[in-house]
Amino acid sequence: MYAARRPRTRLDGGDIQALAAPADRGRGRTSTAYHVLGRITTSLPVIAAGAAARQHGPAAVTRAYALGTAVLAAAPLAALTATSRRHRPDRGDDQP
Repeated sequence: MYAARRPRTRLDGGDIQALAAPADRGRGRTSTAYHVLGRITTSLPVIAAGAAARQHGPAAVTRAYALGTAVLAAAPLAALTATSRRHRPDRGDDQP
């Protein structure tokens, strides 16, 4: 009879080397660029809203920020709907 294999509870030397291996430079640069771009796209609108709140008040800026967010969320959905309608197959005249 074969004994049941025990689950590995620690990393072997090869596993540590694989985890510590440097990433491909191109992949690392791309990942860094996406990370920086994501931080900028989330921080700049908040900074602008904070600056505008001093002049127009927090309530007005909150409404404008919410409206802008809703418009930006609806735009891709509208584009997706328009694209799916345009690429719908033609049924022809003989089909119901």
